[in-house]
Amino acid sequence: MILGGGGFIGRHLAATLALRGVEVLAIGHGRGLEPACTSYSWQEMHLPSAELTDVISNWRPEVLIHAASTADVGRSIREPAHDFENSVRVWAGVLEAVRLASHDCKLIYLSSAAVYGNPTSIPVRETDAAQPVSPYGHHKHICELLARCYCEQYGLKISIIRIFSAYGPGLARQLIWDICCQVRAGQVVRLMGTGAERRDLVNVVDVVGAIELVASRGETDCEVYNLGSGHGVTIRDVAETLLDVFGTECNLVFSGVVRAGDPLHWEAEINRLSRIGYTPSIDMRSGLEEYVSWFRKLPPVPSSFPL
Repeated sequence: MILGGGGFIGRHLAATLALRGVEVLAIGHGRGLEPACTSYSWQEMHLPSAELTDVISNWRPEVLIHAASTADVGRSIREPAHDFENSVRVWAGVLEAVRLASHDCKLIYLSSAAVYGNPTSIPVRETDAAQPVSPYGHHKHICELLARCYCEQYGLKISIIRIFSAYGPGLARQLIWDICCQVRAGQVVRLMGTGAERRDLVNVVDVVGAIELVASRGETDCEVYNLGSGHGVTIRDVAETLLDVFGTECNLVFSGVVRAGDPLHWEAEINRLSRIGYTPSIDMRSGLEEYVSWFRKLPPVPSSFPL
């Protein structure tokens, strides 16, 4: 069972697992956005919902992957209560539904590197302190604490995956999307920050592969797994690679002002995932080429990334 089956990661995960013969029920909204795959079951639902307990009771999933959450740091700063409702309250409802309806189900919570905030050392290890710098990061951390409570108090089997900067075809928001929109418009590409900020980009293909590994081999005592490529790249490197893939000579301009809630440097240590078989397969250049190929097929749309 995949909660958030209409979202970026949820759509890719449901389609990939179904094509491999896994029986999948995806729950969410916006099914028309998923990749071309009809070989899994779908249920329209807006979480939180009292209906979820009955659905879990009837379906009795072996694994439930929680991919339903907010994914907008900026909005979490502008509307923290909205982010709390759609992150913490939703996850609390999921935990309670599993406790009541399918206690032996294995739960995987998709968290975020945002819980680390601005780490004091690189690469970032799972044992490093949580020090979020945005409501989004704080809410992810609260969700992890709730998971630990249900694991210790009620014996639920839970794994936590902290995803770094996931990207790939279908992601119509955030940095890579915004750069592509500006290039298409023939604009100067204007970005926040200095360009020296570092991110650990991980392609959605590798995200899906890692989730599969955790589902089959991961520890279930609230073990935390970093999910990234294991390599940090600067925002400038990402932007310049995209411009090169597009074959454009657009000027690249950075504001010099770091947006509130944005960390300065991220690079994941991925030893825990590696020990259960994870090896990133998509390098940045190849991943960005695939993204641009997908983007070029889309009709023009306005940029959603604040400049």
